[in-house]
Amino acid sequence: MEQNKLHEVSVTGIIIKNKKFLITQRALNKKAFPGKWTVPGGRLELEDYIPFPKDTTHHWYNVLEKVLKREVKEETGLEIKDIRYLTSMTFMKSSNTPVLIISLYADYSFGEIELDEESIDFKWVDIEEAKNYDLIEGIYEEFLMLDKILKREKIEEWKKENRTLETKKVGAGFGVMLLKNNQVLLGKRNDDAKKADSALRGEGTWTMPGGKLEYGEEFEEGAKREVKEETGIILKDVKVICVNNDKNNFAHFVTVGLISEDFEGDARVMEPEEIIGWKWFDLDSLPTPIYFPSEKVLNYYKNEVKK
Repeated sequence: MEQNKLHEVSVTGIIIKNKKFLITQRALNKKAFPGKWTVPGGRLELEDYIPFPKDTTHHWYNVLEKVLKREVKEETGLEIKDIRYLTSMTFMKSSNTPVLIISLYADYSFGEIELDEESIDFKWVDIEEAKNYDLIEGIYEEFLMLDKILKREKIEEWKKENRTLETKKVGAGFGVMLLKNNQVLLGKRNDDAKKADSALRGEGTWTMPGGKLEYGEEFEEGAKREVKEETGIILKDVKVICVNNDKNNFAHFVTVGLISEDFEGDARVMEPEEIIGWKWFDLDSLPTPIYFPSEKVLNYYKNEVKK
């Protein structure tokens, strides 16, 4: 690596509206962090200041603020105001290019959200609701900093939040893909976190049937039990296709992905407080948002098994 290689410069922005923060979900075809939740932002380009008159004899001012306004407008359709500094970070691209990211925050000004092709969903979340989403690492800690600023509390520099995950045990669970005519069965979780009943949370998301592995149970046995309990469907044959490591600020689970194309019965709402409805979706036209452990299994099937 060149020791004196120049940095790329990027900005990100946490947008505040009614004491909530805007997060967007990255498209599943993105090379970096597909399906992860993030905040708007982008790279500083020469076109962001060269075409404009200098503010002094030699300098352009407020360049990063203009970049963030442009990126937020392009990515979400929103206008923002009152942009302020929060923190900064660096990382190395796979090409060994160093990148400097300046994290800013700003108030919502006006506009309705219209996502570009880079994102597939958005949410306005408070500090507690943010825990439910699979954020790019480091963003939740930025939310914590900003939450303290909004509460007029003293803040320190960014630091990794150790949320006592190390004192918790890793759980074992599974998700089951029921396939029929290139369609998969998904259930809509209750919007109420307590009723949605998942250690990894995910209220309001679409999920495959599944649950926790019980002591002494084989994966296939657990899959048949949970699918019957949740949907009334009887699995005749089911097999394992992948194993994933799923974790967030709430819990840590090893999730076994299974698939079944041999079953009988129609999907019924067996646990109405947890899952409010079941629906078949074409694999090429899935709903959003999808419960992130289910999304991993679906992506594995489409990218590794089906191809």
